[in-house]
Amino acid sequence: MTPLIQGLKEFLLTSRKGVSDVAASIAPQIISIFSYLGTSIILARGLGAEAVGGYALIYNYYGFIVGVSDFGIGVTAIRFASICASEGDEGKQFEVLRWAFRVRIVSASLFTAAAFYLAPFVFGRLWKSPDLILLARAGLAVAFFNVISTVAMIYFQSIKNFIMYAFVSSFQMIIPFAGVAVIYFLNRMSLEYVIGINVAASVFCALVFLILVPGRAFIGGGTAGRFRSAAVAYFFRAPRIKKQDSGELLGDDVGRFFFFMFLSAIIVAIAVRVDVWLMGALLTKAQVGLYSVAMWVTVPVRFISEAISTAIRPRASAMTDLKSTLDFLKRIFKPGVFLAVLCVVYAAGGPVLMPFVFGAEYGGGILIARLLCLKFCVTVLSSPFSIIAYNFGIVRINWIISAASLILYTILNVMLIPLIGALAPAVLLLLFELLVFPMYAAIVFFKAKSMRAAET
Repeated sequence: MTPLIQGLKEFLLTSRKGVSDVAASIAPQIISIFSYLGTSIILARGLGAEAVGGYALIYNYYGFIVGVSDFGIGVTAIRFASICASEGDEGKQFEVLRWAFRVRIVSASLFTAAAFYLAPFVFGRLWKSPDLILLARAGLAVAFFNVISTVAMIYFQSIKNFIMYAFVSSFQMIIPFAGVAVIYFLNRMSLEYVIGINVAASVFCALVFLILVPGRAFIGGGTAGRFRSAAVAYFFRAPRIKKQDSGELLGDDVGRFFFFMFLSAIIVAIAVRVDVWLMGALLTKAQVGLYSVAMWVTVPVRFISEAISTAIRPRASAMTDLKSTLDFLKRIFKPGVFLAVLCVVYAAGGPVLMPFVFGAEYGGGILIARLLCLKFCVTVLSSPFSIIAYNFGIVRINWIISAASLILYTILNVMLIPLIGALAPAVLLLLFELLVFPMYAAIVFFKAKSMRAAET
């Protein structure tokens, strides 16, 4: 244990800015944890397992539109806006942000319209829940207004202003929690009110973020004129930005990087929700509700993982050479081990409280929750490698890895869900994460080794 503590001490002493960034990222996550858990507890106790299952189907439906309409724009914008900000090129930074906004707003509109049209088929035929069609269509408004919130988070990440990012992230959690708490104490709990609050909160947050973010992040630089011109393709064309002094690290421009991220993001948007979709078709809504509540139990470890990724991504994006990239990885890995150990402790004891906190009817989900928590414990360790792997060109093959994983994961779920129910996706998620971690670590190791050999 001594090397671990020594490594943590060295990290604290040599990377104070990195520590402050992680702390700034974790601080809102703590607020978000309490807000999210509060909302989850109210929903679980106020709606019951079957209604929670219905809420999970609706949430995953419009959540999929949020994810698929991004198709890699967010990661691409954070990466290249961070590069421009680190080089002091504010004009190019805002050009990247404007490109991200206009592509997202168009894609979100198109995907939302398609989802609105397909809702009767998905909910009526696939999930056999025609009573949820109207609510699902109403919830799609969240996907549209989420675009503005996303641009705000990309902007603050790109300039490494994690305090404001913290505010934006926390605000999005606190507002829905306050709304759900009000209807709970007024004894008005229903799916209709819950979805209505989610929509209202997304609109309110979007308006607030429009005030916080400079207008140049949304429109400017002749954007309106370009849109009116015949060259509509130019309106969507990614900015031409090359990373300076990059050596052999990341030779891609914005457009090429985005193309590969587009392929990966579409697959990932499906992969993170396919478990609920399959359970919606193969299990009862009550069982889907049990799995959803088990996933809510993972909030503390999940938010730690997200906080680490938030702090690492823009800093790793700005790395310009092999030595600084590997030094950065070494500094952050040991503290990651320390946090992973804390997460394992939570995974062992936290899920036991599930029936006491969320309600007795969810007692059967303890094992599911424990497996899901362990999955995110491994993510805490693997995320530094998966993010830094983009510096070594993994973006070119990541979509292939994601596609193969999705196909195998889907097939195994179809086979196992009828046999062991909601336990199947939890087991598979943990197994797949245990496979992904060493794979990303190996890619970084062998790529770095080959580049060192090439230098000599």
